[in-house]
Amino acid sequence: MFILHHLRTASILRLVFIVFISIMPMFTPTASAAIGHNTKVYMATANFVAAGYGLDTTSSRGSDVPLSTAEVDYICSMQRVLPQSADMSLIEWLGVTMAEISGRDTKQIMPALKDPAFCAARVLHTSINKADRIVHLNSKNIVVSTNPVWNACVSGVPVSLALIRSNQDTFAHRQGSLRTLFAKTCRDYHRGDISMWQHPDFPGLEVQLDAKGRLLGGLPTGFIVKKDVKKSVVKN
Repeated sequence: MFILHHLRTASILRLVFIVFISIMPMFTPTASAAIGHNTKVYMATANFVAAGYGLDTTSSRGSDVPLSTAEVDYICSMQRVLPQSADMSLIEWLGVTMAEISGRDTKQIMPALKDPAFCAARVLHTSINKADRIVHLNSKNIVVSTNPVWNACVSGVPVSLALIRSNQDTFAHRQGSLRTLFAKTCRDYHRGDISMWQHPDFPGLEVQLDAKGRLLGGLPTGFIVKKDVKKSVVKN
C-alpha cells in the first residue's frame, strides 16, 4: 500500500505538471510587464518546469555533452511560455536563468531559446511510442490536420464560404428549445492572440503558429511532431 500510494502521488504530480505546461502561456505577463518585479513569475515557472523534467544544478554537464531529451523539452516548454512579443532582454535574462537552474552553459541554452525553429524542427526520427499523439507538418513545416478548413485558416490562404459550409467541425447554438449547428470558421479556432490555435484533431491542444501556419515553440508532453513531406491534409 505504501508503494501504491507513492506511485499514485507521482502520477498526480506528473499530471499537474502537464496541465501547468499547457495553460501557463495564458497567465504569464507580457514582455514589457515581465521586466522588473514580474521576472519572479518567469523565475518560478523556470524552476517548476525544470523540476518537472528532473533537471537541477546537480545534473550539471560539460558544454561538450549534447543536450538531453529532457533539456530540449525544458527549452521548448519555456519557449511556449514566452509571449510572441517578448523582447530580447527578457529572452536573454531567461536564458541565463535557465542555464543556472539546469546546470548548463548559457551558450547551449541561449541560441536554442532564441531560435523559434529549434523546437519546430524537432521531427520524429525514432520509433513512436503508442501513447504519443502525432502533430503533422508538411514539407514547408506548416502544421496540417484532418480538417481542410483549419489547414486553410492557419496557413493564411483565402477561405471561401463554400469551404466553411463544408466544415464537419461544428458548434451548437441553443435558443429556447431550438438547437442549431453552425460550421466553425477561422475565428472559432483561435483565442485572443491569433498565434494560438486549437488543433481540431486533439481537443484541448493549442499550438502556437506563425502567420504561415509554421509551428512556434514546443508541444506538451505526450505529443510529437512528424514531418510528412507530401501531405497537405492528414487522412484519418
